[in-house]
Amino acid sequence: HTHPPPPPPPPSPTHLPPQYTSHNQSNARAFLFLFSRPLTSICLPSAQVLVTGGNGFVGSAVCRAALSKGLHVISVNRSGRPNLKGDWVDKVVWVKADTLEKEQWSSHLEGVKGVVACVGGFGSNEVMKKICGSTNVAAAEAAKQGGVERFAFISAHDYKLPFLLSGYYEGKQMAEKTVKDLFGQNGASLRPGFIYGDRVVGDKVIKLGLIGKPLSAVTQLLPKSITTLPFISAALLPPVPVEAVANTAVGFVLGEVQPSNTEEMRFSVYDILKNA
Repeated sequence: HTHPPPPPPPPSPTHLPPQYTSHNQSNARAFLFLFSRPLTSICLPSAQVLVTGGNGFVGSAVCRAALSKGLHVISVNRSGRPNLKGDWVDKVVWVKADTLEKEQWSSHLEGVKGVVACVGGFGSNEVMKKICGSTNVAAAEAAKQGGVERFAFISAHDYKLPFLLSGYYEGKQMAEKTVKDLFGQNGASLRPGFIYGDRVVGDKVIKLGLIGKPLSAVTQLLPKSITTLPFISAALLPPVPVEAVANTAVGFVLGEVQPSNTEEMRFSVYDILKNA
């Protein structure tokens, strides 16, 4: 009896169709590239947005807005990880540092596309100038030195009442000037008035929206020209939801939104409301 001939041996790699071998080679190259990298550079997404004061009322909203866009978020604040509720808290990298002391946190700027500066506070005029001015100036300088592309600063609407909280406004204006000088068209200041939303104080939630939301709806019906007048603007400028402030800041550092005043690079209350 004759037996059928044995099957031919499988083709060697040199005889495989060219598209098959090149595919395998590219896979091998990709495999070698991945596993020759440090493990951290594979497993961790690169940081894209850094927020100073990310544990505060506005700062925490900025963190949430950035996370909702799939960004990796780092927050620098003096107390580190806050005692806040919500899944978003675990998704932020919390860095315990004083923003004013750049050397404490500037190493975290590597790979960051944009910085949002949210530090603010009240006290004596000297204290307010330091918190609202010097601290945010330090953030802008560190970001520029660290090669960060874009910078957004949470400032405040100027009610043109020089006797009111002079240190607060002097500090904000000092920081605005620094952002403009260092970043030009890639830096912007947001000038909201009254910001409303759920504000956490200790273990209590203060629902500022109960006042702010209806007031905003009514005041938006008024002519904008009225709100440029001192005293009147304090009463009639529309309040803005904290989410609109956060969306505007994150949108700007991503290059998605621009202020109407591109000469001064300032987002007005009305610019911010567009992103509510």
